Amino acid sequence: MSTFLLIKDSHPSDVRFSKSLSGLLLYIAENSLSARVHIIYWDRYRVSENLPQTNELAEYHSIMPRILSFLPLFLQKIVWLLLLPLFVSIVRLRTLRTSAIYYCADFLSAFPCSIVKLILGGTLIYDIYDEVGLLSRNLFYNKLASFLDFVPHRLSSLIIKAGVNRAYYSQRLLPRGSSHSSIPVIVIPNTPISIPKTTDILDSPPDLLKFLGCQKLSSLFNPSSSARILMAAGYLAEQRGVLSILEFAAEATDYDILFVGNSLAPRYYSILSSLPNTFFLPSIPQSELFVIQSRCLGLFALYDPSRPINRLAMPNKVWDSIICGLPLVVNKEILATADPLLCHRSVAVSYQYNREVWSTAISKLPALRSALRLGPEFSIPNSVNLYRDAYSTLL
Repeated sequence: MSTFLLIKDSHPSDVRFSKSLSGLLLYIAENSLSARVHIIYWDRYRVSENLPQTNELAEYHSIMPRILSFLPLFLQKIVWLLLLPLFVSIVRLRTLRTSAIYYCADFLSAFPCSIVKLILGGTLIYDIYDEVGLLSRNLFYNKLASFLDFVPHRLSSLIIKAGVNRAYYSQRLLPRGSSHSSIPVIVIPNTPISIPKTTDILDSPPDLLKFLGCQKLSSLFNPSSSARILMAAGYLAEQRGVLSILEFAAEATDYDILFVGNSLAPRYYSILSSLPNTFFLPSIPQSELFVIQSRCLGLFALYDPSRPINRLAMPNKVWDSIICGLPLVVNKEILATADPLLCHRSVAVSYQYNREVWSTAISKLPALRSALRLGPEFSIPNSVNLYRDAYSTLL
């Protein structure tokens, strides 16, 4: 009998967290294991989505009382750091006769669980979505966080990263020549759960009236139209260059800009609504998004470089680019440290809008788009299977 504790300091509907759970359930099913799975989480943003998995093996535990939501966020984090080890210890004490695997997403989950591991034993998997020592613009905070982060790093049996260019950070906390230097650091990229072939997407004409909901938007994708469409999809927040994209749209009226997502701030939406060549859609299923993206000229992937973590970003949009044969518009600070896979599929712009730099870069998109669609198809790794394989190495 094995006990698995999957822990996240946000709602378990998080896509990457859902993939790790799917990989675990797949491993349990394929090996006919006797196991119990506990998903422990903090619904800090009051997410309305249903829980992502319903399985007789899994139990969900939301351990943060909602009455605490009136507290400042840093105080809520302190409460989480105190409640989590207490709850995990209770679960562990009830299952002492079984082997325990702690899967912890990010520092706020891994740090308290590493203390529990020291006392009650078990195996710790540390999946680092964002390196805590690189999250802030405050140098003192980053130094302190890095100092504390060495604890879960050195107590882990496996460390998982989202990109090759970020693995060095964990290797720095596992100095060579120490007993900890042999802890494996593997990369599981944020690939889509469903991976269609590029040719299938391009050959299937979409029902754009169904997707877009109005004739005005559907006309953008008319093959006879001369409009050139660029898309910004996903997390439409200030630190993802939305203002720069809107400034570009205001000047480059021969391009149409389509925003797709649910997080666009009201002040940006008011600007977007005032421009004749910008359009907004709420989030749509990924399979439908791929079909629409394949009709676009390019896809924005901008990250605020003033945040250290963003300078190591490996945009998930690179997989959209591969699947849809679509070039990316990426700010140059990201490309400076990026994987060649991203660099070869992108044009570089400044994060802050600059007319000359942006117009020069955007003008290169038609040729790059044609080249990408004539090139060979890539074999995209299935992240659910990679998580399954990661669990198998420890059991």
